[in-house]
Amino acid sequence: MKKMAEKIALLTAFLVMLFSTLSFAATVPGGPSTNGNTSINSMLSYEDVVKTLNGIEQTSKGKVEVFTLDRFGKSEQGRSIYVAKVGNGEKKIWIQAQIHGNEKLVTEAALQLLKTYASNNSKEVQTVLEESTLYFIPMYNPDGAEMNTRGTKVMETGQLLDLNRDWAAEGFKAKESKAFILIGQN
Repeated sequence: MKKMAEKIALLTAFLVMLFSTLSFAATVPGGPSTNGNTSINSMLSYEDVVKTLNGIEQTSKGKVEVFTLDRFGKSEQGRSIYVAKVGNGEKKIWIQAQIHGNEKLVTEAALQLLKTYASNNSKEVQTVLEESTLYFIPMYNPDGAEMNTRGTKVMETGQLLDLNRDWAAEGFKAKESKAFILIGQN
């Protein structure tokens, strides 16, 4: 129980650090705005995320593996859904961000957390990585992110769909949801 409490405290400390970093980013010219006037040009694009993930993988000294869910499916508009894996523990933890395409800051937060796990060699981080395997999907909804919309557009029907509501017992409508559930079954 004490180990779990320490891990939760560590993760909480990292998240606080990340969000305080993002708050600072709001004061940087061209960065996120605290009054709702953020230009999407200051946010990470799909290509930026792919480039950042590849950079993290290259500098992680083998700790991070980046792959796509392509064998399970791509987004509605044909974009690959990228995943970064770090750690080799028994517990599997999925961290997904930007399920709503217009919620831009969570992608940066997920990438910052991944960078921490990729480069921090503290005893606490190493314990988490020995006991857990973390899977990061920093941009779950790449189509919505590129369109700057909450949902994605289902190509078969033309319907705008909120991927956070596409969790139905009778099945999933969006390709992103189908790809994610398939990887969970493997």
